[in-house]
Amino acid sequence: MVRPERVKLNIVLLRQIQTTICKVPQQFDISSWHHGDVLPEVEKCSSSACLAGWAVVLGTRQRLSTLHRDEIKHLARELLGIRTEEQAKCLFYVGFWPAELATRYIACPRTLLDYQSNALVACARIEAFLDAECRKEMEEAGEE
Repeated sequence: MVRPERVKLNIVLLRQIQTTICKVPQQFDISSWHHGDVLPEVEKCSSSACLAGWAVVLGTRQRLSTLHRDEIKHLARELLGIRTEEQAKCLFYVGFWPAELATRYIACPRTLLDYQSNALVACARIEAFLDAECRKEMEEAGEE
């Protein structure tokens, strides 16, 4: 069994999420686990997913409509190497984002022209999350 404190963040998958939501920003919606089944290769579909949903789609190719939101969150945590519920909240829920990024995301209008703005703020959140987690890992490594 893998000890939770030894699980490493899946930086490759986080980068894939960033790339995908910037490529198809109209398919990104953090306010809902998913609408329909998102397919990154189908840019003109009306489906969307949050960060956790995109982790599952890109990490497993599984159909989100077959999963309950708790299953999506659990599977996303596992795929991304997120060790704690607190880490998951800090990435998946705008209310737990740093204030500056949450304010920017909430201020973005939800119109077709602003999907890109929403995606860019979410990408900045992923970047800040990675920075914070890397700093924690370096601090923990220094303590050993």
